Amino acid sequence: MKHEPQPKQASLTDGYVFERVVPQDHPLVQIDGKVDFSFIHEVVEGLYSAKLGRRAVDPELLLRLSFLQVYYGLSDREVIGRAQTDLAFRMFLHVGSVAGRATR
Repeated sequence: MKHEPQPKQASLTDGYVFERVVPQDHPLVQIDGKVDFSFIHEVVEGLYSAKLGRRAVDPELLLRLSFLQVYYGLSDREVIGRAQTDLAFRMFLHVGSVAGRATR
């Protein structure tokens, strides 16, 4: 099925917390500001069937998770665990905010 990203909803609390807790010089803030991961949508566009399967997970989110996994040398379970609790990870993944730090 062709991937159709779900609309992102801004979270007042996540954006506020990211701005005040995750330092500007954190490596993930720097990488997020310089690397555009959205290219993956075009790369995988033909891999989705419009008729088969469930709605896909956003491929950009999966690419960002894979990046974190390799960058920090984490297992599948470890990267998901950190994504649930680590504010820098959540900011980098744009979890709970429209565009993470890019909203500044």
